[in-house]
Amino acid sequence: MKQNALLVSAIIIGLAATTLLSRTIDAHRTGNPGQFAEEPLYVSAPTAKRLSLAFNGLASDWYWMRSLQYVGGKIVAYEDTHEG
Repeated sequence: MKQNALLVSAIIIGLAATTLLSRTIDAHRTGNPGQFAEEPLYVSAPTAKRLSLAFNGLASDWYWMRSLQYVGGKIVAYEDTHEG
């Protein structure tokens, strides 16, 4: 019983810390520079559907990973040019 109470309190403390951290980050957020402006997608939705050949889950996972790599590359390039 004592172990369950510790686990529940750890979860509650973690959720409270997450909420406070999220609010703090949102309050101190700066605007996005022009480098991160929206760019057109390199594959339109109908084209992606035809290319997936009914492997929708696999295609969505691939597209998500490519999106993460794209955004990550932009962030790394931005940090490299704005060091110091």
